[in-house]
Amino acid sequence: MLSVIRKIVSRLPEGQQARLTRLRRPRLAYLLLQRTTPISRSHGFDRGTPVDRHYIEKFLQENGRYIRGVCLEVTDGTYTRRYGSDISRVDVLDINPANPQANVVGDLRRLQSVEDETYDCFILTQVLQYIDDVDAAVREVARILKPGGSVLVTLPSLHAMEAGHPHYWKFSTHSAKYLFGKYFPADHLEVRGWGNVATGVAAWVGMAREDLPRRHLEEHDPRYPCTITVRATKPARAVAASPAQGELIGRSVSVALGALGACTGVAAF
Repeated sequence: MLSVIRKIVSRLPEGQQARLTRLRRPRLAYLLLQRTTPISRSHGFDRGTPVDRHYIEKFLQENGRYIRGVCLEVTDGTYTRRYGSDISRVDVLDINPANPQANVVGDLRRLQSVEDETYDCFILTQVLQYIDDVDAAVREVARILKPGGSVLVTLPSLHAMEAGHPHYWKFSTHSAKYLFGKYFPADHLEVRGWGNVATGVAAWVGMAREDLPRRHLEEHDPRYPCTITVRATKPARAVAASPAQGELIGRSVSVALGALGACTGVAAF
């Protein structure tokens, strides 16, 4: 009988399956029992939208104007297409050549197949914690961005480990500023912490956005972030003066110096 019920449930839409999971294992009962095991071992995907995904999507939505032109995303191009506008090309990066969506196969620490200044935007969500030489990865990000291009990054501050996927780093706003500040000027860098104690606990034990009241999701305490976001923009190049403009500037300087010499009695040269 139980196997029949499971088969019926498996055929329901994902949203209804998540709702049934929340009813079967309610948040309040879990908290009152003070269990030492998580309510979900899949980051809350089986209960709805994971808490960190809520923050990731809010961040990308707020920065949609930077998602334009030639874009790069890891694993697939979902976020680029969802939040971008005026997209001319979407490339997908993966180190795994078996990914059918990846048209750029390579290691973010050494992207030898990508030329300098290729992309207007790079969406890099929840990736850098898996990279040992994270400094090399950020250096490559800066290299492949066009002048004026931006990278939109999300990083875990509080996140469960995954079997088979080593986590090298957890991040704070301070470590993110230090890391990206090596390759992007401070005035082209915005780092932000998202979340609070309640959402941090929820994310840690595998609860979903749907388990929480809206007010918990909208409050952010910089001392207790759940997710860190970074928007870093590569400075645009200064526009070089044309030969005609240079000649005009030279004449203007000569006239100004001549006038100054006439007023002070000092010969202009």
